[in-house]
Amino acid sequence: MNIKSFLKNNFQRQTSSGKKFIEEIDGLRFFAIAPVVVHHLAERVIRQMRLKEESNHFDEFIFELIPSGPLGVELFFIISGFVISLPLLKSWLNGNSVKQAFSYWKYFKRRLTRLEPPYVLVMVVGLLAIIFITNSGSDSFTSGTRSFSKSSISIYESFIASILYLHGLVFLSYPRINPPAWSLEIEFQFYVVAPFILFFIFYLVKIFNGRLSFYFILGLILILLKAIVYFLVPEVYHKFLVTNYIEFFFLGFVLCYLYLQGIFNRKSYLVSSLQFICGLLVFLITDFYLKESDSLLLEFLKIGGMLIFFTGVLSGGIGKKIASNTWIVTIGGMCYSIYLIHLLLLQVGVSQFFNLGYNQESFIANLGITGLIGLPIILITSAIFFKIIEQPCMNPHWISDLKSFLKKNFLNKQS
Repeated sequence: MNIKSFLKNNFQRQTSSGKKFIEEIDGLRFFAIAPVVVHHLAERVIRQMRLKEESNHFDEFIFELIPSGPLGVELFFIISGFVISLPLLKSWLNGNSVKQAFSYWKYFKRRLTRLEPPYVLVMVVGLLAIIFITNSGSDSFTSGTRSFSKSSISIYESFIASILYLHGLVFLSYPRINPPAWSLEIEFQFYVVAPFILFFIFYLVKIFNGRLSFYFILGLILILLKAIVYFLVPEVYHKFLVTNYIEFFFLGFVLCYLYLQGIFNRKSYLVSSLQFICGLLVFLITDFYLKESDSLLLEFLKIGGMLIFFTGVLSGGIGKKIASNTWIVTIGGMCYSIYLIHLLLLQVGVSQFFNLGYNQESFIANLGITGLIGLPIILITSAIFFKIIEQPCMNPHWISDLKSFLKKNFLNKQS
């Protein structure tokens, strides 16, 4: 058995419906997780260099060239919008009664049983690790960071708020134990409201007999939600609410709608390839300039670039070929595991690298060495975590299967 067959047989994603997943979606997840991990690695390296007063203007410039972590998170939001809306939009476009076929309880229960166990486990391990390492006198978790070392919030209170996906709204700050979990809180809010938004869109399209298009109604709802929060909710809460990022989730709705309409099947290989390349360049370049600017025009350009990029991948061409590569799909399929554990490993690993005196004079050298050491460790650790913890939770019946296993192998033997 070759390596590709091994990866497909052992690390292939299982969908909640049991149907074959869309390979390009996991490929797109790779494009989302890559900037998150690389940015967090680079961020820890440059912070350590700043602490030791070893960074210069060239180092800072190279650091700024690296795509930002939030860019990857925004790509994740688009993918979530696509995936969550797919079954509902498919049923609606086929003329089926969506409300009768859809169970909110089953939908929400599936989100919890799929995502909560890996999340809670990582948060518990992170809590214990921070307590142990901090009490041992090491500064691995506090050196060159703003979140792990924040002392104004009790780590136990932070843990409880994080488990309930309320840390941002309660403390107006990123989680202490695992800062990237802020985006999971946004995702959770989206999971709660997404079906209601889609049902409302379906209802409006129906009562207007199709005179108002799906896109027009979606745009109106976007503006309405933004306006409500802007005028009624204090600004300090905005970045911790799903409405602050709703345009990315809605872009996922649009892409899913186009996908189900078969629009992407009409593109030529050349056109799709150009869309992939141009879209990628546009949102990477705008991301760079948005680090120093709040330009609304740049934001629109970035979102436009993302739309073109996703279209290029889903419609074929070189983008689809790359996104369907077995290695890309496999890593993208493990993105949740990678997202959960990568920063904990990087925070300890990079600080130890500098504490032991292995650091070099330049940012590029330090980034290269820590990347060559750290990235394989992250991938291997994530693969183990994915196989043992996350992948079993992809089975919609894992709880009942676990009960049957325990009953068969332990309870019956005791009796």
